[in-house]
Amino acid sequence: MNMAATGFQRLQSVVSIPFVVETKGNLSIGTGKGDGLRDNLIIREGGPESDPVISGSSVKGMVRSTVESILAEAKPGEVCVPFVCLGRDRNLPEGRKEDCGRSSRDNPCPACRMFGNTEMSGRVSFRDAHLDEEEVPETVERTHVALRRDTKTAAGGALMTMETLPPGVKFRGEVVLINPDDWMVGAVIHALQLLPAIGLGAKKTSGYGEVEVEVFQAEYKLRPRDGSVKDNQHFYDAWAKMAKLT
Repeated sequence: MNMAATGFQRLQSVVSIPFVVETKGNLSIGTGKGDGLRDNLIIREGGPESDPVISGSSVKGMVRSTVESILAEAKPGEVCVPFVCLGRDRNLPEGRKEDCGRSSRDNPCPACRMFGNTEMSGRVSFRDAHLDEEEVPETVERTHVALRRDTKTAAGGALMTMETLPPGVKFRGEVVLINPDDWMVGAVIHALQLLPAIGLGAKKTSGYGEVEVEVFQAEYKLRPRDGSVKDNQHFYDAWAKMAKLT
C-alpha cells in the first residue's frame, strides 16, 4: 500500500472534528439482518439491548460521495470513479477518470489523496457516533410494501418490517484527519453541514434520514511543528478555493 502518497511518511498533525447528530424523523441505519420478526435491525454497540450507534461507515459514505461530487464538478477529468462503482457496462461517467487504484497510483486524484483507495491509505477516519444521552431510546417498527407499477397494488411477498430510531435522538461523533491539507478539513466540515439537506441512512427517498447536525470547532490533537492553529473558517475558505465554491 502506498503510504507516501497520503502523507503518512511523517506524523505532522492530527485534526479532530467533533459533531452532534439529532434525528428529526425516523432513522434507519441497519445491519441488513433480521430477527424473525423484523427484516432489518438497527446497528448497536453490542447485544440487542445495548446502545444504538451511527456507524462511521455510514457517515463516511455520505461525506465521501458529497466531496467527490463537488470536486468532480470543480475539476472535470481529475476525479476518479472506483472500479466497483461502475455499472455493468463499465463506462466512465462524463468528466471522471479511471480508478486511481488501478491507473494512477503515483498521481492520485484529490479524492483518493483524502480518502484513500485499494492501493493507498486515506487521511480521514470516521468514528462511530455514540448515543449522547443517558437512556436508551425505544425503537420504532415501520412496515413497508412494494407496489406493482402496473396495478398500483401491493406486490406479493414484498412486505418488509424495519427497526428504526425515532425523532429526538442525539449522537456524538468525531472525524479524525491525519496530516491533512487545510482544504480536506474544510471539505469534511462542509459535507457534515450538508447532512440535513442530503439525509442520512437508508430509505431517504421514503421519508427517512432527516437529521440536524452541529459541527464544532476543529481541534488539534497534534499541532504542526510551526505551532500554527487554524479555525473552521480558514479550513472552509481553503475548501471553497479548492472546490471553486466562490
